[in-house]
Amino acid sequence: MAEPENPPPTPPQPSTSHAAEAVGNITPKRSDDKYAPTLFYGKSNEDADTYVAYIERYKAYKHLSDDEVLELLSVLLRDAASDFYDSLTTDRKTNWTDFKNTFLKRFGLSTAQRWNDTNKLWTEKQGEMNVDDYVTKVTRLAKRLPDLDEAMVRHAIIRGLKSHIRSHVLQADVRSMAELLHAARVAEMASSAADAEVSGALEELRESNRQQLTAFQQLSERINKLSMTPLDNATTQNDYAAANLRAAYVSTTSPAAAHHRLVAVQATATTVANNHQRRRTDARQLNSPTLRATAAVDTMHIVVALLSTLIA
Repeated sequence: MAEPENPPPTPPQPSTSHAAEAVGNITPKRSDDKYAPTLFYGKSNEDADTYVAYIERYKAYKHLSDDEVLELLSVLLRDAASDFYDSLTTDRKTNWTDFKNTFLKRFGLSTAQRWNDTNKLWTEKQGEMNVDDYVTKVTRLAKRLPDLDEAMVRHAIIRGLKSHIRSHVLQADVRSMAELLHAARVAEMASSAADAEVSGALEELRESNRQQLTAFQQLSERINKLSMTPLDNATTQNDYAAANLRAAYVSTTSPAAAHHRLVAVQATATTVANNHQRRRTDARQLNSPTLRATAAVDTMHIVVALLSTLIA
């Protein structure tokens, strides 16, 4: 039997380190489209400067060449922007710098738009925004006006701050945007603490008012109950006087003394009851809790006066 032939030798394989080194020398292009630029239509409300700035950042992120980014823009531009692209010469379409300058000249801010942005920059107010949001908004607006230096932007921000925050920032004599933001934050925190303290005091006052209102309502209910006096249940003042006459007869052994007390009771009852009835009528007409309370007090005065007369 013939001996089996020896298998052919295995060809040498590149080492892992050499393969990794070869791959490492090549910068791969990113394949995700998560951060792809949006479409641009060339409308007046679109910011061409911001759009071009994002295109350049995306170009660096994806490691795109000038030719590749120009090819990408050919499908991103729509409507008026697409018409603009079609009107360009081949030289302008193949040179990124020339295309960018021509694009910004066509769709960048006009003189009127720059004037509007400048006016908005100097009239922007903090309002209900916190310091950080307000500074960010003004800073983003200032980017549309590249001719402004940082000092002008700081003055615009300080101008729109709330009055108490602006006073603190001016006293701090800030010299940079970082110093301005720090001073404004400190003033805002101090104001928030003071507002919290005032809010606490107001809440205590509201609670005290609620307690007093509850006590007043309870007192009103008690006064309403006290307002149901014998005068409300008796048909006439004479009936009320007669009732007290019987009490006088019971409490004395002399008919003459009882008659004398009856005369005094009738005189007291007539004077006080007339005043009581007048106030009760006014209270019903005006629906006034104060007058109702006064009428109830008059009822108590009748009782006290009559008792005093009987005891005398």
